[in-house]
Amino acid sequence: MMIVDNILNKQELLSVYAKMLDRKWYLSRGSLAAGKENKYGMGIINENGHTFAGYTIKSQKSGRVLNSEDYIYFESLLPKISDKCYKKYGIKLPTNIFRMDVVAKQRGAQIAYHKDHHNPNAYSLIGLLSPEWKQDWGGEFYYQDDIEGTTNIMHHNPGSFIIIKSNLLHNGVGPKVDTPYWRMIINYVVL
Repeated sequence: MMIVDNILNKQELLSVYAKMLDRKWYLSRGSLAAGKENKYGMGIINENGHTFAGYTIKSQKSGRVLNSEDYIYFESLLPKISDKCYKKYGIKLPTNIFRMDVVAKQRGAQIAYHKDHHNPNAYSLIGLLSPEWKQDWGGEFYYQDDIEGTTNIMHHNPGSFIIIKSNLLHNGVGPKVDTPYWRMIINYVVL
């Protein structure tokens, strides 16, 4: 797991957050538990019945970009994310964006552990788009490392990106208290 900070500042986050709220959302999205993935190693329905809001920018099914304005904006962040990742960790990220989604979770959203892709060379880039977030609000990111399978907990900061191998089990939970913002993230899968 890697984290790169300060990709987006507070003013950028306020603007992006407002734009994303104005989009057409799929309100009953979920994650399929590990072991029940589709051919890409990803799930789309949460087997426990809990759902969250999702907005697709680039479809994993068709490979089509569904909103070019949002795609261009988030694609333009990829060199900055990749550069910071390389400088901090010595890892060069792939540049092919397989899919891109924005996810918003409300209080109590329960998500199954899942993998974003089965390819061991794919990375998931998970950026927190909420303009403000406090650790005591919850919304932790859980992931299992690839060596020991140990579950780790990461607390996200607004404007930062968590980077993990897409074939690792992970789970981003909703807030545990009422918050002034949705826990909103952008998730890229790059190959």
